[in-house]
Amino acid sequence: MIDAKNINVKFGKRQILKDLNFKVNKGEYISIIGKSGAGKSTLLNVISTLEKEYSGNVFYENKDIRDYNDVEISNLRNKKIGFIFQNFNLLEDFTVIENIMLPARLTKIDEIELKEKALELSNKFELDLTKDQYPNELSGGEKQRVAIARALINKPEIIFADEPTGNLDSRMSIEISNILSKLNQEGQTIVIVTHNEELAKSSNKILELKDGMLLN
Repeated sequence: MIDAKNINVKFGKRQILKDLNFKVNKGEYISIIGKSGAGKSTLLNVISTLEKEYSGNVFYENKDIRDYNDVEISNLRNKKIGFIFQNFNLLEDFTVIENIMLPARLTKIDEIELKEKALELSNKFELDLTKDQYPNELSGGEKQRVAIARALINKPEIIFADEPTGNLDSRMSIEISNILSKLNQEGQTIVIVTHNEELAKSSNKILELKDGMLLN
């Protein structure tokens, strides 16, 4: 699915990633762990098309993403990739259901069908009672469930999550961990960056990054 080869990233004189090779196969659930500053989020950003300043090659389904034009990259991000962020990145002026629907508004899906899909996801993640509320009325766990539902609205081929439990307490972290595990069991490909050992253990592959290089 994704094959990153000889990836190097420098910020000024500092080398963040060093000749790094990384593969993601369909159906995998991969956790990338390591100390702060190891390059975890940078690696995630490179393989998810968010970081452009790198040398090396990233192939998505055997096509180098550098060969995609701007429209193709936008379509790839919107239709085939789902993003989950530590800070949720919900729009404060949008309700729960509107936030879930947001990525699909860039597609040609019918509004009625889109609303039905969003309601199905809100039901799946137990957000029925909060679907008309705004982010500032939600708990951290509820916000992250909204973010996960939003990431799934376009049925992406892969989900990238950067510290998805970083702003949650232990109970909510377990809840989100269980949700991600269930999604993977249903066939969803997932790559996460995390400091949470218990969350990492729920994946089926753990890769440790140190000083810009994978140890395993």
